[in-house]
Amino acid sequence: MPDRVRGDGSHFPPYLAGRRKAAFLFLILLAVSETGAQIWTGQALSAAIRATVDPALAILSLIAAVGLFACVYWMRSVLAEWIGQNYVNDVRAGLARQAVASAMGRGRLGTITARMSADLAALKNWSDAGVCGVVSGLLTFVAGLVSALTIAGINGLLSCLLGPAITLILVVALYWPLSTQIRLRRAARGLLAARTGDAVFSTRTAAVYHVLGQLIRPIHKAGERLAKTSVSVQSKVQLLRASAIAVSPCGVLAFIFLEAGSAVVSASVWAGLMYALGLASAGVALLVLAVEALIERRIAIDKLRELDAQAKEAPKIAPEGATRIPYRPILPLMVGSQLLCPPGESVEVSRLEHPRLVDRLMKGDAAVHLGDVPSPAADPRDWGRRVAIVSERIPLKRGGLREVVRVRGRPSQKLLDKALRVAGLDAENSGLPSVIDPQKHLIEPRDFARLRLARALLSNPHAIVIDEPWLVSDNDLKARVNAWGRKTGAAVLWLS
Repeated sequence: MPDRVRGDGSHFPPYLAGRRKAAFLFLILLAVSETGAQIWTGQALSAAIRATVDPALAILSLIAAVGLFACVYWMRSVLAEWIGQNYVNDVRAGLARQAVASAMGRGRLGTITARMSADLAALKNWSDAGVCGVVSGLLTFVAGLVSALTIAGINGLLSCLLGPAITLILVVALYWPLSTQIRLRRAARGLLAARTGDAVFSTRTAAVYHVLGQLIRPIHKAGERLAKTSVSVQSKVQLLRASAIAVSPCGVLAFIFLEAGSAVVSASVWAGLMYALGLASAGVALLVLAVEALIERRIAIDKLRELDAQAKEAPKIAPEGATRIPYRPILPLMVGSQLLCPPGESVEVSRLEHPRLVDRLMKGDAAVHLGDVPSPAADPRDWGRRVAIVSERIPLKRGGLREVVRVRGRPSQKLLDKALRVAGLDAENSGLPSVIDPQKHLIEPRDFARLRLARALLSNPHAIVIDEPWLVSDNDLKARVNAWGRKTGAAVLWLS
C-alpha cells in the first residue's frame, strides 16, 4: 500500500488516523493496567496461600485483583476490536474507490472479491493480533517474568525464559518458509476467487450448452491447490503455537532442575510460579499470533499496492476535473467548433459522422465542451449527469426499480413515473422483477435499454446522447423523448 507520508498516492487510509490514534493510546494504557493487575493477582494468590496476612484481607485482595484484571481485559479486547473494525471499514471504502478508479483496468471481479475478504481479514487480524496483540503480549509476558522473579526468585525467572527461547528459535527458523507458504496460500485463494468470479459470468452459457465440466473443473483444480498450501501453512503455524503451549511444562522442568538440592519449595511458591508461567505462556501465544498476523499483513499490503498500481495505469472512464456544472442554465454541447445539437432540439446522426463519439463524451476528450467548460476540467459528479449517455456500455446496477434508474439523490415518485413513461415503462406494471439483476435475469434487451434511458432522463441532463439500436427504431418512443427535450430545453442526440 503506498505510504501517504512519503507522498505516494493511495486509496487507503493510514492505521493511526482520526479517532484511532486516541483509541490506540488508551489501548496502551489499558494494556499497562492489565499488566499491573496480572502482577497483583500473582502476588495476591501467593499471599493467600502463604496466609502471612489476615485470610479475609488476602481473599479480598485476590478478588479485587482478579476483578480488575477481568475488567481491564474486557475493555482492552473490545477496544482492540473497535480499532480493527474501524480501520478495516476505512480500507473497505478505499477498495471501493480503487474499484471505481480502475473500472477500465485489467482487474477481475474475483480479484476485487478476494481483496474485500482475505486481505481485509488479514488487516483486521493484524490490527487485533498484530498491533494490539504485540502490546498486550509483551506486557503479559513481562508480567509473567516479574511475577516469577518476585515469587520464585532468579530461578523462577530463568525457568520462565526457557520456553520462550525455544519459541524464538522456531520463529527465526520458520519465518521465511512460513512467509513463502502463506504467500502461496494467498495466491491460491486469489486464483480460486478469480475462477469463481469468472464462473459467475459463465453460468448462463454453461446452462444453455450444458458444459458444467468446463465451469466446475477450473474451480475444483484451484480448490485443490488452496487445500494443499493451507495444509503446509497449518503444519508450520501449529508448530509455533505448540511451542507457546510448552512454555509452562518447560518452565516447571527447568525450575525442578535449578532447585535440585535446595530446600523443599513451598506450595505458595509453586502456585505463584505456575501462575507466572501461565502468564508467560499466554504472552508468548499472543506474540506467535502477532508473527502470523504480521506475515499476512505484509502480503495483504503487497496485494493492495498491486491494486493501486492497476488503478493508476487503468484508462480513464470519466473526466477528473473540479469545475462544477449546475442544473441550469442549459449549456450547448460542442465538439471542437461544431455544435452537436442545439438545446431543446433533437438531431439524428450517423456514427460514421462522429467516430468514437460515445468514448470521447464519456471519458472527457479535450475537444469536447459543454458551454465554456472543457470536459477534462469538469467535475465527474456533474459531467456524467449533464451529458447523459444512454448505452449498454454503461450497464445498470443491481437493485429495485428506483435504485436501478437513479444516479444521485433519491428522485420523487412523480419524477420516476414520468421518466419511466417517457421510456415506455409503467412503474406499477413494468413486468420487471422486484430486484433487477442484469447478470441473472433474462430481461429483454429492449427493456434494459428503456431502463438506461429512464436513468439518463432522471439525471437532469443538458444533453442526452442515445446510442441504443433498440430505441432508435421505436418511433413512438423517439417522439416522446423529443417532446421531453423540447419541454426541458435539453438537446437530444440520436446515434444511428
